[in-house]
Amino acid sequence: MSAYADTSFLVSMYGRDPNSRAALSLHHQNKPVFLVTPFGEMEFTCTVFAAVARPKGFTVVEARVIERDFIQDLQTGIWQYETLPSAAWARARELSRLHAPALACRGMDVLHVASALVLGASEFYTFDKDQARLAKAAGLRVIGS
Repeated sequence: MSAYADTSFLVSMYGRDPNSRAALSLHHQNKPVFLVTPFGEMEFTCTVFAAVARPKGFTVVEARVIERDFIQDLQTGIWQYETLPSAAWARARELSRLHAPALACRGMDVLHVASALVLGASEFYTFDKDQARLAKAAGLRVIGS
């Protein structure tokens, strides 16, 4: 069974936040190998470094360590690195038409869910309630939210 983790889940695994313990526990229990795209990698990096500007966020040194650990896991095959298929864009537009009117979906969330679907994931790990609703509506089994 393949799995996709959004940025909220991955940052909780690598950083420290209120969901970190749950993320590590779910990963330990289920042992998924997450599909990660260049889009997911970019958003992870942006989220980690943007947290430096927030009160109680990461320090610059912590952000660098978190990113380094994540990249190292990608390079060593802990996670399955996949290119973002061009079909993900069309699927994202389709999901937007179908679900944005009722769920007020954000573009990044739609692209994560579309990526998971196009890459064949059946499980979607997230702590983002809005994204969880979209993933469920799209037929994915949601874990974490």
